[in-house]
Order: sequence, then C-alpha cells, then structure tokens
Amino acid sequence: MGNFGNYFIFIMAFVAIIDRFIFRRKSVEILSIGDAVVKESAIAFPVSLRVKRSWVSNAQIEYWLQDLKNPSVVISGKTRPVDASKRGEREEYLLIDTKYLEPTKWDLKVTLTNGNCRLNPLYRIFPINDCIERQFTIKKREGDWDVK
Repeated sequence: MGNFGNYFIFIMAFVAIIDRFIFRRKSVEILSIGDAVVKESAIAFPVSLRVKRSWVSNAQIEYWLQDLKNPSVVISGKTRPVDASKRGEREEYLLIDTKYLEPTKWDLKVTLTNGNCRLNPLYRIFPINDCIERQFTIKKREGDWDVK
C-alpha cells in the first residue's frame, strides 16, 4: 500500500511537469500592438489580448519604452494584473506620460506573465512570459505629439 502512494506522487509530479513544459497552458496571450493614440498628457498604445478563461487571476502585464538612440533611457509603465477580463479578444490601452518623452525613435516592449495556477504549482515557480515589441517614431509638432 505504501508503494501506491509513492507511485501516485511520482505520476502527479510527472503530469505537472508535462503540463508546464510541453503544453504550456496560458490564460492570456498578446496578439498585437496597434497604432498609438495621442491623449491630453499621455500616449496610449493599444494592445490586443486573447483571454482564454472567463476568470483570470494569474496574469500580469508590464510595458516600457526604450529610446533607440540612447538605449539607457527607459520609460516604464505601470505593471498591473489582467484580472477584470472577459473571455475572448479584447484591447487594452497602455499609457505613457508625454512629459517623459523626447522626439525620437522608441521601442515599445510589452511582457505578459502567466503564473500562479491553482492546479499546477510549477506555473508559480516557472511562469510563462509572452513578449512582443514594436517600434514607434514620436515627433513633437506645435504643442502636440505625432506617433508613427
């Protein structure tokens, strides 16, 4: 009877490893970064997401702009959870304040971290990161910003 318990633990660990490293289940995926929208004091970058579950509690989105002429200049956005999501495709706006921007070419990087699965603790230890990037040229025109 004691051997059955050992086999059960071994099989469950094996299934958890297969699930995490081969199936790589994600609750949220990044599809694309759209064209930027200029707001009053910020630039909004739309990011399309695909939400696979109706209740998400294990995904966080993080984003930052990096100056391509001076790569040591990085403007980080607010890291936040993607928990108020409905199942299906949706768009979320990531805001960067214009007071930190210089007119130049920028690289927007967006990372989505999926982890904290209740059924498999390996997702908490080894979260799945989904990363996408897009380059934008930001110019200043007569008090307004132009983003391409």
